[in-house]
Amino acid sequence: MNNLKILIKKTPLRSMNNINLLIDYQAELTKSAKIYKGYIDSESYFAYTYDDNLSPIYNVSNWKNHNSWMNWLNSNERKIIYNKYNHIIKNEKFYILSNRKENDDDIFLL
Repeated sequence: MNNLKILIKKTPLRSMNNINLLIDYQAELTKSAKIYKGYIDSESYFAYTYDDNLSPIYNVSNWKNHNSWMNWLNSNERKIIYNKYNHIIKNEKFYILSNRKENDDDIFLL
C-alpha cells in the first residue's frame, strides 16, 4: 500500500505578529510528529499573496498509513500544541491526497 500524503492549509488571523507564531506552531507540530509512529517526513510552504490578506502556510506530510495519520491528528500531543496556538488560527483545513495509478502506466519508454 502507498504512503498517505496529507495537505494542511493553516490560515492565520490578520496580524503581522501571527506570521511568526504560525511558523512556531508549524515547527512545534513537525518536531512532535517526527517522533510519532508512522510519520515519514514533511515539508512546509508559504503561498505569497499580493493582497492585504496574510499568507497561509501549507504543510505536506507523509505517513505510513491512514491509521498513523489519524492517531497523530487525534493525539493529546497535537491537541496541546494546537491549543497553545489556536488564538492565531483563522482556519485549518486537512486534505488527504491520492495519486491515481493506472494498471498500464508502468510501460517502459523506449
